[in-house]
Amino acid sequence: MDEAASDNLTLSYSEHIALGAYLFATGIISGIANFIGIFAYMRYPALMLTPSAIPELSLLVSDFCVSCMHPFSGLSAIKNAWVWGSSGCQLYSFAGFFFGNYQCLAIPFIAYDRYIMITTSQQINTNRNFHDYVRFLLLLMAVSFAFSVMPLVGWGRYGLLPTKVTCTIDWTFESPSYYSFIVVLVIFLYILPLSTALYLYSKTYRHIASNGTSVHWAAPGREKMVITGCLVSTYVAFSGYGIACLLPFFIDAYKLHKIIYIIPGPMAKFTGILNAIFYIWLNPHVKKAIRKVFGFGDEIQVVIKYTSRAKDEETPISINTGRED
Repeated sequence: MDEAASDNLTLSYSEHIALGAYLFATGIISGIANFIGIFAYMRYPALMLTPSAIPELSLLVSDFCVSCMHPFSGLSAIKNAWVWGSSGCQLYSFAGFFFGNYQCLAIPFIAYDRYIMITTSQQINTNRNFHDYVRFLLLLMAVSFAFSVMPLVGWGRYGLLPTKVTCTIDWTFESPSYYSFIVVLVIFLYILPLSTALYLYSKTYRHIASNGTSVHWAAPGREKMVITGCLVSTYVAFSGYGIACLLPFFIDAYKLHKIIYIIPGPMAKFTGILNAIFYIWLNPHVKKAIRKVFGFGDEIQVVIKYTSRAKDEETPISINTGRED
């Protein structure tokens, strides 16, 4: 390692103070926003906990867990040194990777649910059930866990970045192990999930536009904005890490500009706030429940109705969510 190059990647006083303040602020905002959304789901279980809520709620829980990690990196940034030791570095990296990987896999799960709810028959919608969705959720978690544990057992590695304030996948690790791990990771946990979500959401939006469908997860006229936001909030936010991990394939990692080491973390940490906006505050169904929690608004509708008709049947699609206790 070039010691001089490494020293040039450490943060100045203003940089590490600003980064620490940002991490604490986004952690607090994301934590509160996602906790409110989770509480709304749990406060009205008979109303909110439909099969569709399983992937949506899991995403909010993932974001809340990530927000709880912000103080660890935030304090290190303020002190301009990693303060949690080698084991803490590995654990922090693993947790961040696990939740980040899961979020990339959860987006197409949500997109699939929204797609089949408006484009398939009433019979298929009736067959949507908690057991199948929970099994699929556990499968996605297992895939995320498998990829996240690999750097701990020698395929790639986690480490403290040259900025010395955060731990993640070590893209200064020049080895076939790192290169092969990143290629597989990018293909299976970024490109394929993104492509799947794009395909499903594009089909969903075309159906909405051509049939005048009203959906529970976006206000009329805002479907395109919500769909775009649901994709941007995860895949663009994590693209910083993707670029940083791929650049060492072509350039010496220690010759990368310092901004490449600084920006990916804050970009990814902003995901929790963006997800709260597009999955909670722009979701009329969840927003009504939140207003009810705080004593505002009228009685919440207990049936989610889709006003268009399925392509292969003449029966309007209705998803019964049960009654509030």
